[in-house]
Amino acid sequence: MYSAREMRAYKAWANDLTPDAVGEPVCFSFIGGRPGRITRWVIALHKVNHATDHRGYVDDMLYHVPAVAPATDFTVFLGDQRLSEGADP
Repeated sequence: MYSAREMRAYKAWANDLTPDAVGEPVCFSFIGGRPGRITRWVIALHKVNHATDHRGYVDDMLYHVPAVAPATDFTVFLGDQRLSEGADP
């Protein structure tokens, strides 16, 4: 879960993106030092999918404990978030 400060930063970043900027490549180094180059939209997609991978892994671990895991469907998660903020889902 992201903090309110992190969510504001992500929203500001997304709001400031132009259609051209989304497709621009970004150069970086992988953890092992190998150079990489991907577009901003692929970075954003990776960010979303990477978190999904972790949620699925934790959900699977809780299933084997056994324990009751929270809902992991993204749409349910968003609805729960809105309810916790006092808004309609």
